[in-house]
Amino acid sequence: MGNPRRNAILYSSIAALAFVAWWASRPQHIDEAGAGPSVGAEDPMVAGSARLEAPIPTSVSRAAAETTITDAEATTDAIEQRRNACLLRGRVLLPGSAVAPDVAVHLAGWEANRNRLTLHGAPRDWTNPVTKTDADGRFELRFVPPRAYQYALSIKPLAHPEACWRWSELAPGEVVDLGDILLAESGTIEGELVDAAGVPPSGDWSVSAVDPREQARDNGDREPHRAQVKLDPATGRFTLPNAPVGFLRLQAWHTSQAASQAKTIEVRVGETTTVKLVYAGPRLDDRIIARLDAKRFRSLLFGEENNPRATLRGAGIELAGVHVPPSIDRVEFAGLAPGAYELSVRHPWFEDWDQAGIPTGSSVRAQLVPNARLVLEVVTAEDGDPIREHRVTASYAPEDVPVPGNGRLGSAVEVELHPLGPREMGEPLPIVPLACDLRVEAPGRSRGEILDVQPVVGGQLRLRIALGKGATVRANLSNRGTPVADAQLGICPADRFVPAPTQGQYIRPATADGARTGVTDATGSAEFAAIAPGEWVAFAQVHPQVRVHQRFVVAGDAAQAVVALELPLNGRLEGRVLGLAPDELARCTIEAVQNGASEVDQFSLRHFGWFERTRRGSSLAVEPDGSFVAPWLPQGEFDIQLASNSRQARSIGLARIVAGQTTRQDFDAALAKPGTIALRVTLSGQPAARAGVRFLVPDDAIQFDTDLVLDDSGRLQASLAPGEYLMLLQAPDGAWQTMTDTPWTVPPGGRVEHEHDVLVGRGSLQFVDADSLAPLAKTSFQLVDRHDIHTRSMTTDDQGRLELVLPVGVWRAIRSQGPGQVPWRPQPVALVDWTVGGPGQPQVKVAR
Repeated sequence: MGNPRRNAILYSSIAALAFVAWWASRPQHIDEAGAGPSVGAEDPMVAGSARLEAPIPTSVSRAAAETTITDAEATTDAIEQRRNACLLRGRVLLPGSAVAPDVAVHLAGWEANRNRLTLHGAPRDWTNPVTKTDADGRFELRFVPPRAYQYALSIKPLAHPEACWRWSELAPGEVVDLGDILLAESGTIEGELVDAAGVPPSGDWSVSAVDPREQARDNGDREPHRAQVKLDPATGRFTLPNAPVGFLRLQAWHTSQAASQAKTIEVRVGETTTVKLVYAGPRLDDRIIARLDAKRFRSLLFGEENNPRATLRGAGIELAGVHVPPSIDRVEFAGLAPGAYELSVRHPWFEDWDQAGIPTGSSVRAQLVPNARLVLEVVTAEDGDPIREHRVTASYAPEDVPVPGNGRLGSAVEVELHPLGPREMGEPLPIVPLACDLRVEAPGRSRGEILDVQPVVGGQLRLRIALGKGATVRANLSNRGTPVADAQLGICPADRFVPAPTQGQYIRPATADGARTGVTDATGSAEFAAIAPGEWVAFAQVHPQVRVHQRFVVAGDAAQAVVALELPLNGRLEGRVLGLAPDELARCTIEAVQNGASEVDQFSLRHFGWFERTRRGSSLAVEPDGSFVAPWLPQGEFDIQLASNSRQARSIGLARIVAGQTTRQDFDAALAKPGTIALRVTLSGQPAARAGVRFLVPDDAIQFDTDLVLDDSGRLQASLAPGEYLMLLQAPDGAWQTMTDTPWTVPPGGRVEHEHDVLVGRGSLQFVDADSLAPLAKTSFQLVDRHDIHTRSMTTDDQGRLELVLPVGVWRAIRSQGPGQVPWRPQPVALVDWTVGGPGQPQVKVAR
């Protein structure tokens, strides 16, 4: 069984790591960010620039657009345009709530990812909408949103910080009402950049100012404030007007990716804040930095041995480029005398690249072009007519990519030779001279493949592929014979389907090659057009533990295929939460964890995954009257928990779910109302000022994900769910930790007070070699107490001694093995049982 208190720490660490892994791979309705436009960024290579990143699903007020079609709208196109229009609206207010007229409002849209482009196609006539606020500060943008696009909205006042929003998608007929948008107060930042000698460093520098808080403000779509400006190359000075009030993180970036030290400053309303940024890195005026840009083929260049070879010549020297970490495509030539140089880049897969007259202190970009060409003709299978709108992808197997040394690509690499869009017949596509498989896709056509293509250096390969219309697949989803409407299901090629559950999901459509998704209609059906012949899998999931998949085959001559999906046994839970005030209910959500389920499947109801469209990004909230509904629960027993904004889930009862039935049950939350613990901790009678505290459930995980700190008098008051707790105490300097032996009980809604004194003692230990008795000088040891709670590592002095202040008790030491040292036995070495005023300098013999 092991030590239960040690298990508590171990389980909490595992739980934290599992949560991080789940959060990185959790099922979302977030699409891969495409190469979107940047806001205020002049060089996308500069880190910290305001590039638009992958969004969080929207949480602002949305509703179906109410459209009135009048007789004056004569044409069908006009009626359809009106019906499919999306509406973005809001009112812009100045600080103090005065209206802000004549403020520029811009919307940018661009491709989200490959799968969305394949499913919906690229628009032919998209124009980014622009407007201004009226005399009342209101604005409206009406447009038909391409389904393959993601979007960014920018409100750009003249004398205030810019406000930005992001959406992964906007649906036709959707209304997004941003409500009242209060512009931020602003100040001015003036500063300069100097090097270690106090002079402006040479080169092209920019300064980025970013809100250091990671989460967006106001709602789930609003972006944190940020800004960017270039430095005056002569003086190193910069000015950022209209900077948002509050704390901002400033950092200067050179075009070579060299960066200054970051500094956080506070901007005040109407004031000018001055700052000095320091670049402490190497000189930049005596070097040339090159970016070896192989574009989409960069993923084929595995490790430095396979990178393009860069050579610099001039002033009687010839130098090889040195890789600049952490980048994967930058090399530098340092220690150069002033002058102009010639750069050459060579690689057997790319055309030679040369540029002369490059001065020191410069950054250049070598655009590498593959040295083979592919002329691909794409036509219809019925009559041979050209298909100009298509996409071409090359797939490279690891065994077909030669890598020097012992390296090897870990998996297949896919390279998009031509994105989804028009292409003239006969237009050659650059391609590296390696064996590959080609995949061709076109809207309304089944996908085609050409296997084992062999381009050659300097050659031009001509190929032709005919794409058929494919079959239409109709998938039907039902639950015990009843159609399931408005649910998402998907299909993908059978050889790319992952049947084993991974973090509660089957497949991520944003990354799974060949996956197609749809939404079921009122009959529980969804259709997928242009499906190529072969074996496929249809899959659906309405809950992390309620999922189904079915294999089916599309025949080569079939015009239509039908597949039926029947959800496994599941039931429904309806109930009310009793014993809480309305304001408390408004902050609560319900979670249900199935008893006996594997750790992979123990997901709360707030994470339904991308399959349930109506609950995307939301929680299973409690209604104002305390009622809630939990659909799609698999048959079995569930622990029903109440979760609040503090993330502290509290069990409020058990519910048994029977397949095909609705379980109605109320839960009394009064029994789970948090109690209060008032704590005072002393160290040998003195206040444990600023010591860290965590509360543990015996044989369970840590309850608080944020450490608590005692005040200067050693006191702390905390709110905890009812139950038993152990206290984990960490010394103010982090040198040791200790844990209470007896649990403390927190009653529901009650208050408990505790005073706890930790006896500490001093000791001086000397570590010597067991054979030679020589002191183990400058040797690292890690101290461990009887609870197996590790302290920080400590290093002995020249006489092999450690001066220690630790809680009274039995301690052990484990020697850390350093590089080049003889390995020591892994078992810990027992020390002494300290008491206050006890023995002073015991000697510990450490065996080899």
